Amino acid sequence: MVRRLSEFAWPFSCYVWVAAPILGWLPNVHPSLSKVVVWLIASVFVIAMGMGQPKRRNARVFGWVLFGCLCVYLSHLSNVGMAFIWMTRATLVLSAAWMIAERGDFRWLRSSVLSCALFQIPVMAAQAFQVPLPWKNAGVFPWGTLMKRGALSILFGLASVWSQGIRSMGFALASISTLSWSGAVPAAARVLISKVQLNLIGWLSVAAAFFLSAPFWIPKVLIRLEAWKSVEFLRRGWLNGWGFFPLPGGFQDDAGGSAAWAHSPLFREYHSTFIDWIARTGLIGLVISFLIGAWIVKRVMECGPWSKWTLFLILFAGATQSTESFPFMAMVFLSFLIGLNQSKEEA
Repeated sequence: MVRRLSEFAWPFSCYVWVAAPILGWLPNVHPSLSKVVVWLIASVFVIAMGMGQPKRRNARVFGWVLFGCLCVYLSHLSNVGMAFIWMTRATLVLSAAWMIAERGDFRWLRSSVLSCALFQIPVMAAQAFQVPLPWKNAGVFPWGTLMKRGALSILFGLASVWSQGIRSMGFALASISTLSWSGAVPAAARVLISKVQLNLIGWLSVAAAFFLSAPFWIPKVLIRLEAWKSVEFLRRGWLNGWGFFPLPGGFQDDAGGSAAWAHSPLFREYHSTFIDWIARTGLIGLVISFLIGAWIVKRVMECGPWSKWTLFLILFAGATQSTESFPFMAMVFLSFLIGLNQSKEEA
């Protein structure tokens, strides 16, 4: 009986680890903070369950990622309070991801993502009819359980990339229906290139839709180009960056909020997770990103098409969006690393 319970608890903990930053909610707690807390609890659950499982493969890349986090932490000891909080979160979450990579199965993570994406449909329907739900919004409809439309689009886009056939097309349409390009562009591109055999008229129709929709996406591009021209974040700490204060960029949902910085001349929404990361970590973060990126490219060349489309989604969303519901975006990236670490047959 105990053995059967253990065999069930291990994959269940991995499912929960994926679902926590998507569905996480605590009463009387800020929505973004509640997702962080729930994800940390889920990470401890994974570590506890995983300790009793046999090691199936090596996942040294997570050890190097943890070492990179230590380097960032040591470079911000002057603000030890926020740096310690960040390092504690990173250690728990990365340790759980390491445990899953070595002893779990990427297919569990993929199934959890697809299930959470399907769950968004009834949630969106309830929100459309203004049915009271615990998940609050921080933007315009739809937001599902993720607070923001952009994050919902990324979830649907990821589900489309990680599924096949009709389901892939359905999730791509769901991503497009959010009217956010974050996950819609990669999902639609994958469906059109991999699943739909378009003739000349079909491709002309796609081109026409692209140009006709210009009034929708050109203003968004211009806003981002204007933000990216700024180098204010380099003027204070080009070597180690700003650190992990709740200040400029996409991490505005950190505990403490960004109200204190709203009138600062250095406050700026960069509309890019990558730029925000460099703003916070400087040259140290850039070197860490380059090393992780080199490993990712090597593994992507050895894995199946799913990895290339997932990498495209992560790069596109990360380059054009601020961090949308930070725990969710971090989970997507870590799940991607877990999948890459496993063989193409397993992934």
